[in-house]
Amino acid sequence: MKKNLVDVVFDRRKIANSKGYGHLEVRIYLGRGGRKYINVGRCKPNEWKEFADSKETTDIIKKCEGIITAMEVLEEDMTVENFNFHYSGEIKKPKEIMEAEKKAEKDSSQKSFILYMEMALEDEELRYGSWKNKRVVIDAVKRYGKLNTYGDLTPARIMDFDKWLHDGTRTDVTCSGYHKKIHKWVRQLVETEEIERDPYARVTIKHGKSKKRTPLTENELKKLPNEVISLFIFIRMYLTVFVKPIRQTITSKKLDVMISKYFYILLILLIAPAWR
Repeated sequence: MKKNLVDVVFDRRKIANSKGYGHLEVRIYLGRGGRKYINVGRCKPNEWKEFADSKETTDIIKKCEGIITAMEVLEEDMTVENFNFHYSGEIKKPKEIMEAEKKAEKDSSQKSFILYMEMALEDEELRYGSWKNKRVVIDAVKRYGKLNTYGDLTPARIMDFDKWLHDGTRTDVTCSGYHKKIHKWVRQLVETEEIERDPYARVTIKHGKSKKRTPLTENELKKLPNEVISLFIFIRMYLTVFVKPIRQTITSKKLDVMISKYFYILLILLIAPAWR
C-alpha cells in the first residue's frame, strides 16, 4: 500500500492544552525523511476535523499532491527547495548552497534553539507583561551564548547556564523561573522529536523560596502621610463590609491581597495629578 505523502496534522507544537487552540497544518512527506509543513490556521481541539475537511484545506492538499506527482514525473529530487519552487515560485538556490543546507538538515543539532524559542513565543497569545518576562529569558540565553543550537541542550550545559544565572543579581526563585520557561520549550522539542532526550530530566535545579515581606515598623508607619493611613483604613473597612456575605470563602490572607491591590490603585490615582 502506497504511503499517503500529504496529510493533515493538528497541534504539532502541543499548545492546545494550555492555550485552548492549536495550529492546523498540511504535512508533506519528501525524500529521506524530509517534511514540509504549510500552516492553514488555528482552531480549537473540537473544531480541527471540521477545518481539515474545509475547502481551503482540501484545496491546499490537492495542490500539494499535484506538485508531488509532477516532481515524480519530472524525476526531480524530493527536496523542500524544489517543492517550494513549485508551490510558491521561490527561486531555486545554487546547487552548492542546497547541498550545504541538506547536510545541515540531516543534523538537527545545528538548528537554532534561540530562533525556535522566539518563534514559539510569537505563537503564544500573551499579555505584554507575560510576553516581556519570557523575552527577558530569551535575551538571557543569548547573553549566555552557549545554548544556541539543539545540540547545546545537554545536562552539562544546562547546569553551566544555571551557574551563569547565579551571578549574585538573581535569587534562586528567579533562576528557577528562567529554567521553567526554557524547559517548556525543550519539552516541545522532545514531543515533536526534534531532540531525542530532555536534558532537564537529568539535572536538579534549586527552586529556592520567596523572601517574606517585612512589615513596616512603627516608626516607618508614623512617617507615612495621614492621607495614606486614612486611605488604607478606609479600604480595609470597605472591603471587610463588601466581602462580609462571602466571608467564609475568603481567607484573611486573600483579603489582605485585595486590600493591597485596591490601595495601590487608589494611591496612584491620587498622586497621578501631581506628575502632570
